[in-house]
Amino acid sequence: MQNVTRNDTGSYTLQVITLNLVNEEVTGQFSVHPETPKPSISSNNSNPVEDRDAVALTCEPETQNTTYLWWVNDQSLPVSPRLQLSNGNRTLTLLNVTRNDTGPYECEIQNPASVNFSDPVTLNVLCEYLLFLCGPGRQPKSTQPEAGPLSPSQLQRCRSPPLDTQLVMTFYTRQTWVGPASTKNKRGGGVPVMGDLGSTSSDGRNG
Repeated sequence: MQNVTRNDTGSYTLQVITLNLVNEEVTGQFSVHPETPKPSISSNNSNPVEDRDAVALTCEPETQNTTYLWWVNDQSLPVSPRLQLSNGNRTLTLLNVTRNDTGPYECEIQNPASVNFSDPVTLNVLCEYLLFLCGPGRQPKSTQPEAGPLSPSQLQRCRSPPLDTQLVMTFYTRQTWVGPASTKNKRGGGVPVMGDLGSTSSDGRNG
């Protein structure tokens, strides 16, 4: 058989007549499998918040008679109650993501004829924190009456940015700023920036 197609799948019978004129038959199943396409990973949440959000990763496309496998950091999935497989292993759900869940993730599809892998996907896990920046000789203050003393980690964030430093901030949901804020340090003076609990991504750039 040459240039077989999936239409050639079926049962085939081999008939043999021996020298003693005895008729013998054997039947076998012949299957033709398509070459697996290169899969891709889709996500329902590209910027999850740590310890709060869940992320569902789905391996595309959906094909019949195909096995789906997942890899994280070039290793098979660890056993964890926060990792759930569904939809025939096509969907991997991560519950209450943490900063250790960034990946990269890859999905593998295979059948008896071929194997293919997706490109790696890395999650951008956001963290919630209090951000305090203050000028020289100043102590950060909390405008919330119920707030207690500042923790050592908060005090460590209190620093005077260098003269040529520009602070670029991206604001996400649940972020409420309660004091004067500036995105650039001018004339070398410290600029106080205070924020309430929320999700932020900051990038300190020199320039």
